[in-house]
Amino acid sequence: MVKAASQNLVLLGVVTRPHGVRGEVCVKSFCEDAQGLAGFDVLYSPDAKPQTVAITGEARGLITARINNCRTRDEAEQQRGLELYAERQDLPALEDEDNFYHVDLIGLAVCNEQGESLGKISDVANYGAGDFLEIAGGVEEYTVPFTKEAVPTVSLREGKLVVNTEYMLVASMKRGAHD
Repeated sequence: MVKAASQNLVLLGVVTRPHGVRGEVCVKSFCEDAQGLAGFDVLYSPDAKPQTVAITGEARGLITARINNCRTRDEAEQQRGLELYAERQDLPALEDEDNFYHVDLIGLAVCNEQGESLGKISDVANYGAGDFLEIAGGVEEYTVPFTKEAVPTVSLREGKLVVNTEYMLVASMKRGAHD
């Protein structure tokens, strides 16, 4: 994934392919509700340039849309791979205290249940079996499933979370850490 020019931009979808011959494209939405893209007045490219997006329907589990007023299949083909971002402050508030936007987790301090620092959240990944938190900045890098059992406490207000070390997987060890 291309990192957005602004840390305030959150990836919501990506153009996968043209749809038809009149300039529409298919968009893979990363919103909880695929139609959630329609709720944003403005979406942005990774370089923070505004993109005009008009949702036109659905096709095979993807959203169909017209982007940047494309009128031909060739113009739509040029949009393939375009990532669509929204500004963080434009995302709706989450009503459930156990739901989090990935962007809000990145950078949180991580400690074990004894309060010992393990590093910070460097990324939130999903390989198809649920979300995993990647922890870096300590002696070792870790991955932990983002479940209530593995991560019993998340406090955005305090800027930290607690992990149950029984669920941690060592992703890599820094060179010289155990020499």
